Amino acid sequence: MKHRARHSAFLQVVARLPVILALFLSPPAGLAQDPNAPSQPPVEEDIRGPREAIAIPVPAKTRWDLRLGAAAALAVMAGLFWQQKNRRAAVLRQSPLEQAREALRRIDADRTTLPAGDLAERTAGVVRHFIAANFGIAAPQRTTEEFFTWLAHTKDSPLQVHTDVLQAFLKSCDMAKFAGAEFDGVERFALLETANRFVQTAAYIAPPGAASAPVPSPVPPSVPPAVPSPTP
Repeated sequence: MKHRARHSAFLQVVARLPVILALFLSPPAGLAQDPNAPSQPPVEEDIRGPREAIAIPVPAKTRWDLRLGAAAALAVMAGLFWQQKNRRAAVLRQSPLEQAREALRRIDADRTTLPAGDLAERTAGVVRHFIAANFGIAAPQRTTEEFFTWLAHTKDSPLQVHTDVLQAFLKSCDMAKFAGAEFDGVERFALLETANRFVQTAAYIAPPGAASAPVPSPVPPSVPPAVPSPTP
């Protein structure tokens, strides 16, 4: 009898086993799936091929040619700057005579191509600035008439001995500058020679205390002042 009772109880448990399993496996009431919710797509198997190689950026190469070129350009600019600075210092160290002769040489290089007015203005300017630097006379700030009026009333001026040469020279320059007079080849040469002779001679009659001038080169025979051709 006992054996049958146990067997009957076992069969009852086995019969209720599906219900018990369903209770354990069913989701909780709060987590029940919404029937209206969209269905999740099935998980696909990852069958992608191998990824492409990742390129690692490489730092740009230094352009040494550009850097060297820039350094060379800076060196050239610095050299030109120092050269110009030294040239200006050399000019400041020159005596009034040396400065005047150098300026007249530059004018002489363009003697045949310069218009008569420009030739006369530049040459007269050199002479006037030489007078200012060598004698302390404000010749560049005075007209020709004002300069000779002052010279006539200054009897002790060292320029008194050059009055006739200066008058002929400056009036000839004024004719070309203001009256349109022309110079031929001989007159152009004579104009510059007159200026050269004056600065070389006048440098040695400077008043006491003025800068001493170097010994000039031999002077060729006297050349008369330029006389402008009549205006056509």
